Amino acid sequence: MRVLHDYASGGDSRETGRQSTFDPLHHARHKHLGILDAVGRRNVNALTLGWEGYLHPRWRLRVSHLDFWLASRYDGFYGINGRQAVVAPAGGAASNKIGSEWDLILRFATPIEGLSVEGGPGLFYPGGFLETHLGEFSKRKMVYLSIDFEL
Repeated sequence: MRVLHDYASGGDSRETGRQSTFDPLHHARHKHLGILDAVGRRNVNALTLGWEGYLHPRWRLRVSHLDFWLASRYDGFYGINGRQAVVAPAGGAASNKIGSEWDLILRFATPIEGLSVEGGPGLFYPGGFLETHLGEFSKRKMVYLSIDFEL
């Protein structure tokens, strides 16, 4: 069982001339924040609950549930590209719930030393903020596949 909490500050439009939105150096957080990349790494408060275990010496399963909220109701929603996808409404957002995500990842360590394959499905369900401000934003589905070779 694992529990992770990630927080990336958001700006406060009530403060003029002050930049306070977290600015990530890179976006390589799949192992901690999920695989769907539906939510960017700015103005986000994220909680991850997960379980990981071996089904067989070569097979590992990871199940994760992620909840995302706006860190500041006065800053907008940022996509994975770092750009603001939804501008914060005047007076702040009524709901700060961005959405929830479920991920299932199966990893296979091949007989070739250092070579592994992993993949699985992910589902993202929009929360009140996205439903209010994007309307057409429906749940997202994705299948993930990765081939890793470690030297």
